[in-house]
Amino acid sequence: MVLSWLSLSAFTSKYIPPITVLNPEAIEATKKEKGYWIEVQIPQRKLILAKGDHIIRAYSVAVGAPDFPTPVDVRHIETIVWNPWWYPPPKSSWVTDATPVPSRAPNNPLGEIKMPIGKDNYLIHGTKAVDSIGRWASHGCIRMLFEDLFGIVQLLMTEYAHTSAIDAMERANREPTIQFATSLTRSVPVVLDYDPILVHDGYVSISPDVYKKIPNMETLIADTIAPALKKGEIPSLKKIKNVLKLFKDQTIQVPLGNLATKASN
Repeated sequence: MVLSWLSLSAFTSKYIPPITVLNPEAIEATKKEKGYWIEVQIPQRKLILAKGDHIIRAYSVAVGAPDFPTPVDVRHIETIVWNPWWYPPPKSSWVTDATPVPSRAPNNPLGEIKMPIGKDNYLIHGTKAVDSIGRWASHGCIRMLFEDLFGIVQLLMTEYAHTSAIDAMERANREPTIQFATSLTRSVPVVLDYDPILVHDGYVSISPDVYKKIPNMETLIADTIAPALKKGEIPSLKKIKNVLKLFKDQTIQVPLGNLATKASN
């Protein structure tokens, strides 16, 4: 399975960077939120930090593998945990040893920081498996590079804990075997969504339906791009089918007009 962004040279003469746009449903779910919130776009393997309807920054992340899907839900971050112990979920099929793993132990996969999202063991956390970033590779959690995760933590702690993330990290490094937590004064919404088709600025981003949630990708693409096409154009199911076949299991970005045909009178 190829897991890279493509800007199709067969369809456009220039490189187009991957689409980063907030999902309208995520904006709707957080419309009353005036502070920071997070959207995890599961098919795109992307985490977006936002404030109101403005994107602060987007990050490549690892999400749940097909056999261990990341849940689609709205969760909240209330604490930041430093030097986290790892508690393997005892009832999970992939766990062979449920013995808790101490902070920073070689077999602790969580890195230096974790942010629980809910009470069912799902986390946003660091990772030693840096090659997994940008892939469907975890057991459902969201993995981030340390520098990306720490950047988010700095913003959240400055806004909602009024303490220094740098001071906390220095303490964590001085006492690497001791777990401690920072409570936030305001919970941060985390919208975990699953929409493999995103349209923005004349292009459509198409990501694989790795969780097999979409009954008919061709129809979904056609329905999604139709309102954004130029007057006199309609989606071409033939062109859509050809692109899906040619770039199977890849995330691609295509000019809208290349998936359209002229409407017949």
